[in-house]
Amino acid sequence: MAERLVGDMQRVGFRMADMPGHIEGLTAGYVLASEEGYEFRVIANPECRA
Repeated sequence: MAERLVGDMQRVGFRMADMPGHIEGLTAGYVLASEEGYEFRVIANPECRA
């Protein structure tokens, strides 16, 4: 899943060099938006319980 996420983020303009910061932002709950208007966010999976 992570490879797909990174690939899709690169496709819409996110730079590979910035990925560590973007991943931190996603795990902190931020919504990331590309200049093209694509948004990425993390949502809880109701099938998983901690």
